Amino acid sequence: IMALIHLEQWAHNEDRARKMVEALARWKSLGPEQLERLASLAYELNMTEAALSLAKRAIAKSPQSVHAQLIAGYCSQKLGKPAEAIAFLKEAAKISPDIVNRSFQMGLGTLYAEIGEKQNALAQWKTALDEKFDPELALKIARLYHELHEGKEADALLSKIDPTHFPPKKRAEFWSLKGLVAEK
Repeated sequence: IMALIHLEQWAHNEDRARKMVEALARWKSLGPEQLERLASLAYELNMTEAALSLAKRAIAKSPQSVHAQLIAGYCSQKLGKPAEAIAFLKEAAKISPDIVNRSFQMGLGTLYAEIGEKQNALAQWKTALDEKFDPELALKIARLYHELHEGKEADALLSKIDPTHFPPKKRAEFWSLKGLVAEK
């Protein structure tokens, strides 16, 4: 059945694929793996709420399902529920620490920033920056340091950034922050 949905999707009949996902989602007898695959398909079809519901059902049947936890986290993020997304993503990382990479840390940091947990955002972003220097991320961290009244850290990080790599608007943002940090 999953192959049929993929076939419909590849044949550019996404409406039919969506209807098939909706019909299958009503089946109560689906196992955790089937629910995961269906949740993944729903996510691919931009059926975010359905994907979240299916992922939660998979988690209820198999709490150790990293894939279901990740799908639930991404869906929650897409639906503007950052605290819920953080919970799912942290659980996925707890179950399988090897999924935590630079991209994961940057995303988790962004979610923490969205709910105002600046120290947790900073911790995630710093770890990602330590893995690979990125001027955009460094600027974001420097801005957060400034907001946290940690001017020395902000200045030290800004001094590592070459603003000539930024487009004009981002370069102006860099110099503006540099000026604000220097004032304090």
